[in-house]
Amino acid sequence: MKTIKTPPEIEKLICDDYKNGLASTEITNKYKVSINTLFRILKRNGVPTKFATFKDFELDVIKDFQDLAQTRDSILIKYKISKCKLFRILKDHNIPTRDKHRTHHFNQDFFRKIDTPEKAQILGFIYADGNLSSRGYHISMYLHNQDKEYLDKIRALVDYEAPLAYREARYAMKPGGVMGWSRPQYGLNLSSKIMYNDLLNLGLCPRKSWVDLHIPDIPKNLIKFFILGVLEGDGGICTNSPYRGDYSHRNSQCIKRSVYWCGCVTLMTEISDYILKELGLKASIQDTQRGSILRAIRFTNFKDVNVLIDWLYDGADFKMERKFNKSREILDL
Repeated sequence: MKTIKTPPEIEKLICDDYKNGLASTEITNKYKVSINTLFRILKRNGVPTKFATFKDFELDVIKDFQDLAQTRDSILIKYKISKCKLFRILKDHNIPTRDKHRTHHFNQDFFRKIDTPEKAQILGFIYADGNLSSRGYHISMYLHNQDKEYLDKIRALVDYEAPLAYREARYAMKPGGVMGWSRPQYGLNLSSKIMYNDLLNLGLCPRKSWVDLHIPDIPKNLIKFFILGVLEGDGGICTNSPYRGDYSHRNSQCIKRSVYWCGCVTLMTEISDYILKELGLKASIQDTQRGSILRAIRFTNFKDVNVLIDWLYDGADFKMERKFNKSREILDL
């Protein structure tokens, strides 16, 4: 591609402005030229730069970079330089980079040791409805907008400074291969190699929907809270289940109520076995889709559901309000 040379009359104006003390960034914005083009023009016209060691724009770049209120992207836009150019400037002048260019800080060691009900519950939620990506060591959790408060609680527990992400409703593929409008969602996106590796050590992995997961090795007294987290991520508490028909007698025990979990075969089997061992309650196991590795476990017995709900929420200070309120509604029937 042929390079377009700046007209001589424009170059003279640029040189005059520079000699008169106009800042480099003001010149580049005024004449719509890059920093590199500016200094080529100055050199071509024999105009000395203002500093013997540092270019003036490099000093400005470094000053802005050391101001934590300035984001990396805003610096790139302001000075019309690439990311590589920015880090070359920092390296040339021995300026340390920020903490992995992190603009929002949080407790990266949150999952180092699962020693509280809240940690076990959030771990279960990520097992059910979280996502891990090895590219950038991302951990993400999204819920539809009516459960925003649940993600806000997680955000507060991990000391994350930034607000939740927001995703507009969109026309997309829904479970079962049906196209339709999704609900607006809020999301919590964390990026940390430390937290990512801790979650790997706890049994998680990228693309977990295609892997058989197990109940993680955590203290036995916290397994119940892990199971509650899985319920809040990919389970439910409901009445008049569409799988069992429609019942209109809301004042009798004819109302069908159920508590259910969905997930990989191994995890569902282990949760079912654990509940059987702890409470003596037996679940039914159902296929979710033909040929899928996913299964659903469901409790539908009137008394079993009441016992299970009481057991799950006993001692749980942290919970998803929508599903908790549904559980209270069932117990009040």
